[in-house]
Amino acid sequence: MTFNKHYTFVWLLPIMLVFSACARPIAEPGIEFDTNSTTGNSLAQQPYPPIQQLKEEQLQASYPGPNVTPSLATALPTIVPLPTCDIKPPIEIVMSYEEVPSNFPVFSEPTIVVTNDVGFSIAEWLPDNRRLLISQGDGAFGTISTLDVTTGEMVEYAQRRDVSNQPIWLDEAQGVMFVEVTTEGRELRFSNGQEVTPLASELASVSLAKDTSGERVATLFSSELGALMTVDTIGQIEFVTTIGLNEDTKRVPSSGGDGYHLAWSPDRNWLVQYDGESLYLINTQTQNICSVDLGDYGEAGRGNVFGVHWSPNSRYLSMTIQRQNPIPELNILDMENMDLSILSFPLDFETWPPERIGSPVWSPDSRMILLQTGKHDAEIARTQAKLLIMNVQTHQYTNVFPDYTFFPGIGRMVWSSNGSTVAYSCHTATEGNICIMSVLQ
Repeated sequence: MTFNKHYTFVWLLPIMLVFSACARPIAEPGIEFDTNSTTGNSLAQQPYPPIQQLKEEQLQASYPGPNVTPSLATALPTIVPLPTCDIKPPIEIVMSYEEVPSNFPVFSEPTIVVTNDVGFSIAEWLPDNRRLLISQGDGAFGTISTLDVTTGEMVEYAQRRDVSNQPIWLDEAQGVMFVEVTTEGRELRFSNGQEVTPLASELASVSLAKDTSGERVATLFSSELGALMTVDTIGQIEFVTTIGLNEDTKRVPSSGGDGYHLAWSPDRNWLVQYDGESLYLINTQTQNICSVDLGDYGEAGRGNVFGVHWSPNSRYLSMTIQRQNPIPELNILDMENMDLSILSFPLDFETWPPERIGSPVWSPDSRMILLQTGKHDAEIARTQAKLLIMNVQTHQYTNVFPDYTFFPGIGRMVWSSNGSTVAYSCHTATEGNICIMSVLQ
């Protein structure tokens, strides 16, 4: 049987079109074809890797593009949870109120030492028990100075962006170490009042903790994830621990942003790292690390920790924690026997139950804590607060000024090491102030 040549061509034409379509590359979503290339090596001319090869490369983060040699992804290390600290179950202790505070120190009424229109933040007392290290700023720009509470004289040591962290005084060097925020990130600097020296960069947070036995400051670096190091006034850097920080549970918890804080015990044996939802104890002698169970916070998750403060003798660690109870709780961890106490204060005045417990500060003998309890008054749109003092050994407390209410609350408090004076920021609605109270007996 014979066919006409014309009909033969018509019959073959669809088959030729099918093969021609199959030979053209199909564009994947997100892949652009270079239709203007004159090099003879355009994306449209390059085949994809064989399907079998792609199946073997399942660990790759994305589908390999044309002209790209597929590479195996680095396997992620197994994340081992940190062990929970071996702390005894918490004991709830109801504090007893003493109307006649015969067993407590007596304070003078607060007096204003210095005033400005932008506000103050108190970092610490200097060892001479006469000067304070303070910051002042308007939220964008600030200065770091010393303040003589006896004369009101201020000596400026540095200027910086008004960030949330506290500077640290180094007495041997007679200067301050602080964090500045630059376009490149966070930078650690030292100033002796005459010259500012950059010491280290790539900090993971703005938090600093002083090594009380030397002229060094601990901080966290982002260049080595979780790297906890100390820096001295000439920029020499040392690891706090001597073991590898990234081996299983030995890793110092990863940190980033301003949420993480550090607190070093005065005896240098313990370093605390904490943020709003987690708290870690790092033993700098054994180099072990564990996580403190903050308790259950109901549907919101774990408990929240607000502030951590070491007693001067390093035995106690005070923590303000909020759990399921909407009222913040003052927790005391006894580091000698790992007993945890949850303290409650059955108050009957208008600031209880408080919306927050703020500004706890230890007495120099490590027996007492000064703290404020505050509550927002919607009618006057201001916070009113009371100042309490408690004995952590006898579980007694009293109201320092029963007839006095602080508006709009009390800022950070510091107690001089000789026990003679307490300083705190006592702002009003229109101005910033620093006040002092003398310890009369």
